[in-house]
Amino acid sequence: MDKIGKIKLSMAKLGWNIEERISDDGWGDSIGYRIWFKRWDWHGKETLTLIGNKVCFTGATSDAFDYEAVLNIVYKTAKKTRKAWHDFPRDVPCTNTGGEVVPERLLVPWERGRDVDR
Repeated sequence: MDKIGKIKLSMAKLGWNIEERISDDGWGDSIGYRIWFKRWDWHGKETLTLIGNKVCFTGATSDAFDYEAVLNIVYKTAKKTRKAWHDFPRDVPCTNTGGEVVPERLLVPWERGRDVDR
């Protein structure tokens, strides 16, 4: 398994759903790559009850066929995602327009969020 596959496998084992897209949408004459790490639970709470949506982190590069560029964006996005998991144990994070990971506005207090059945 290559490095990208190993990163994605480790994220999947941690409970993250992974989506990828290769397309020319928004890239002009280039074919870009985008990856999303998503989940509907956060530290034992259903995110739907807390923020009305899933948690999602994304990264992109404008050259889908440059292995090093794709590896770099997958690595950086996974690292940001794992850091958010560590840094926000009782807040649901989001990425603001400046690229900073910040607490999302909760619809209800953390304690009122529905517990995940596992």
